[in-house]
Amino acid sequence: MQRFYIILLLIHLFSCSSSEEKKSYWLKYAGGRDIMMREQDFSAKIDLDSLKNQKGLMAVGPIENLKGEITIFDGVVYTSTMRNDEALYRKDSVVKAVFLAYGNADEYKKVEVKESVKGLKNIENFIREQAIENSLDLEESFPFYMEAQVENLDYHIIFTEGDGMHGHQAHQKAKRKFKINNANVKIVGVWANSQEEGIYTHNGSRTHLHFINKETLASGHIDDVQLLKGSRIFIPQN
Repeated sequence: MQRFYIILLLIHLFSCSSSEEKKSYWLKYAGGRDIMMREQDFSAKIDLDSLKNQKGLMAVGPIENLKGEITIFDGVVYTSTMRNDEALYRKDSVVKAVFLAYGNADEYKKVEVKESVKGLKNIENFIREQAIENSLDLEESFPFYMEAQVENLDYHIIFTEGDGMHGHQAHQKAKRKFKINNANVKIVGVWANSQEEGIYTHNGSRTHLHFINKETLASGHIDDVQLLKGSRIFIPQN
């Protein structure tokens, strides 16, 4: 009888292990904006050499020492920085990140945007609704992306200069702001669970969005955007 219970226990442990291995999506992070600001630590927390060219990988974050933005779409690294007060965009850059949220999914569900969606909060609510509809646990962080037609898109590239304390006011001043209109872009996003909100998202937000324009290589952190009807959002298939 004892042997019988041991066999049952082994079967249970094996089935639990197998179910964990079958998880179809994941999201991890290195460093964090909360630690960065609190401890004034802008050193690199992860080297992108360890992540690039991983098929399907999505990631967002700032370059070490706050010298630009990092966006990874399908394993390809895009960066934006500044030189002589002009934006400089690169593909396949070798950089390191102050903090980075990165993840992947085996399969995505495509959702078409049937009406224009304006503003980050409305987009976040849309992602929330679609995640619930697709039976995703909102306490399991996940990556997502969009193939979007945008009427307008406001973005920034973080780029600090000089030394000294980097508080809220200095952080806002370091954001070099740009705008694009009437364009087709790829948007990379991450959804944070309630415990990770504020670590790789802004406080009060569960999402963090970057974009890339594959034709011009323009990329950056999205501050505001309007998605037009016909845009497509891809969230992990549960």
